[in-house]
Amino acid sequence: MVKDNNKCPKCNGVAYKVVDRRVINNYILELRQCLNIQGECCYRWKAKIPVR
Repeated sequence: MVKDNNKCPKCNGVAYKVVDRRVINNYILELRQCLNIQGECCYRWKAKIPVR
């Protein structure tokens, strides 16, 4: 699974919106969509975050 990455793997942008979020087995799974300034990158990636 994907580790928690707060930057877009494609353009390295830090601005994103969470498209989908679910909690499964003490992990938060987020589907994130990049919102870079030019609006060119519309890459989506998954982040898996342990629930603390």
